[in-house]
Amino acid sequence: MTRRSMCWIGLIPLLAIWGLANWVKTQPIEAELIERARRGVADAGLDAGGVAIAGRDVSLAGLLFEEKQRGVATARAESVSGVRLVNVDGLNPIPVVSPYLWSAARDGGKLTLAGGVPNPSARARIVAAAKAAVPGAEIIDQMAFAGGAPGGFDTAAAFSLAALSGLDGGRVDLSNLAYSIAGQAATLPSYRAILDGARKLPDGMSLAAMAVRPPLVKPYVWSLAKDGAAIRLEGFAPDIAGINAAGVAAQAPPLRVDNDLKPGSGLAAGLDHTSATAFAASLLGKLKTGLATVKDGVLSLKGEAYGSDRALVLERLKAALAGGLTLGTVDIRDLGLSPAELQAKAAAEAAAAAARAA
Repeated sequence: MTRRSMCWIGLIPLLAIWGLANWVKTQPIEAELIERARRGVADAGLDAGGVAIAGRDVSLAGLLFEEKQRGVATARAESVSGVRLVNVDGLNPIPVVSPYLWSAARDGGKLTLAGGVPNPSARARIVAAAKAAVPGAEIIDQMAFAGGAPGGFDTAAAFSLAALSGLDGGRVDLSNLAYSIAGQAATLPSYRAILDGARKLPDGMSLAAMAVRPPLVKPYVWSLAKDGAAIRLEGFAPDIAGINAAGVAAQAPPLRVDNDLKPGSGLAAGLDHTSATAFAASLLGKLKTGLATVKDGVLSLKGEAYGSDRALVLERLKAALAGGLTLGTVDIRDLGLSPAELQAKAAAEAAAAAARAA
C-alpha cells in the first residue's frame, strides 16, 4: 500500500514537465497566430490592437467604420492557418449622424479640430491638412468617429482649412457640404483670396455664411484729394460695400472720382464712414484744390479757396461735424476774390464810372 502511494509521487515531476512543454509549445503558436490575424484584420481597415487569441480561437473588438468591414475582417481572420473560431461580438459600428457637422477653429497658435470624421485614414488626412495650413500650430484633435459623411467630405475639409490659414483668428464650419467662415483676415491678399475662394467652391459645396473681416488697420486713415479734374479716394473703408458707398458719396460732377480705397477693419466706434466721406467731399467742393484726411475719426483739412468760399467752409467747421467726426487742423489759403467776383466787381466799377461821367 505504501509503495503504490509513493508511485503517484513520482508522477508529479512528469506532469510538471508535460505542462511546461505544452506551454512552451503553445505560446509561440499563439503569438504567431495573433500576429498573422492582426495583419489580416489591419488589411480590412480595422485596428489590429483589437485582436485577441486564446488557444486557436480569435476574438475581434473595436469600431466598424463600415458594416462591410465585419465580413471582410472575419474572412481575413478565418483565412489564417491554425485559427479554429472567430468571434466578432466585440465589433461595434460607429454612430451615423445627420447633418454631418465638422469645424476647425484657430486661436493664436492653436488649431482645434472638432465634429465628425468617418475613419482613421480621413482623420490622418485632415490632421495633415491642418498642419500644412497653419505650420507650427498646436493641433488639438477633438474629432469623433461618425458615419454619414457626404461624398467629397475630405476635399471640403481641406478647402476649409486652407481658407482658415488666411485668418489671424476665426473658424470654419461644415454642415454636410455647406461651408461657413468667420474671423479676422491676416492680410489684404488673404482677405481677397478668401472672398474669391468663396465664389469658386469645390464641386458639391455651397456657401452658408461669410463673416470675414478685413485685416486690422491702425491708425485708421482715409483721404479725399481734389485737383482740377478729379477727387481721389485713398486709404481704407470697412468693406467692399463701404468702398462703393464712399465712391458714391464723393461724387462732385463734373469732377470724376478715382476710388483707391481698400478694405480694412478698425474704424472708430461711432464713426459713419459714408457720412464722413460725404461731409469731407462737400467741404472740398468749396475749395479750388485741397486734401481732407480722416485719421481715427479726426478730420484735417488743407487747401486753397477764394475768400467767400473759404469763409463758408470755416463757418461750417464751427458747427457739429457729420458722421461722428471731430476737427483736427485746418489750413486753407485765401485766394481773394473769385474770377466771378472779380468780374462782378469790374462791372460794378465800370457802371459807377459811367454814372459819374454822365
